[in-house]
Amino acid sequence: MKDLGLIEQRYQVLDQLPDSLYSIVISLPHGDLLERVNGVLQWREALLKGDLPRHDALCWPEHRIKITLLKRLEAVNIASYCRDQEALTDQVLLDICEGVVTAEEYFKIKPDGFIDKLTQQQTKRERESDFKNPDDGDAQGSKQQEQQEQQEQQEQQEQQEQQEQQEQQERS
Repeated sequence: MKDLGLIEQRYQVLDQLPDSLYSIVISLPHGDLLERVNGVLQWREALLKGDLPRHDALCWPEHRIKITLLKRLEAVNIASYCRDQEALTDQVLLDICEGVVTAEEYFKIKPDGFIDKLTQQQTKRERESDFKNPDDGDAQGSKQQEQQEQQEQQEQQEQQEQQEQQEQQERS
């Protein structure tokens, strides 16, 4: 009887999941069940406040998927629309869960990861902005950094194009 109470206490967090998320969160293959549930609840709490969760405090999903998701959601500013909107937030969380599964499958095929075009576009817009932070250092250092970033972006684009070509060839 004591063991039953411990099990019930351990899985009590499942009761906090909304019905709309329960099935998908329980059946996801990514991560430990309790870690997954707690992570989804962290996402939900932050989104309902109109924020994205802090990556260093977020327990789910694993790091590289988490960072990719956070960057993408930040680029589209979705968190502000989720403030106090439970139905929208839960739909976003369902999409996040699907994204985690898709990303996990992708990382199995391509362990080096993938390049997020949306995040690249956001980074490019930020670099091209006329609003520069005076605390960023001298102009020479900024120019070198900008050249390096342009080179990295070009390399990323080339890598993305190669990946897309490989995927098309694999589909054929």
